Amino acid sequence: MFFNKFPILLERFVGASGHHLLTGDFSFHVDDCTDHLLDSHNLIQHVSGPPHTLDLRITRTCDGIIENWSTLNPHLSDHSAIQSRLLLARLRLPNLKR
Repeated sequence: MFFNKFPILLERFVGASGHHLLTGDFSFHVDDCTDHLLDSHNLIQHVSGPPHTLDLRITRTCDGIIENWSTLNPHLSDHSAIQSRLLLARLRLPNLKR
């Protein structure tokens, strides 16, 4: 059922402004069909290797917000912790004078 709604999720994802990171345990295997769906929306799945079919990190192709990633403890289960470095600008809040 989720796989049928995944294209709708992607439409909303790419339609929103700003930088976005779609991440998590999707509990379905990503395959060539999903890769084509991501390509058609100018999205990229950053994780490759053993957890790439379940544990996803998806951004817009042009965002460049993930500098690198690594898999932690890849042999403990079929899921792995994914560590990513995100390149995000720090939001400066105005000083409040009391």
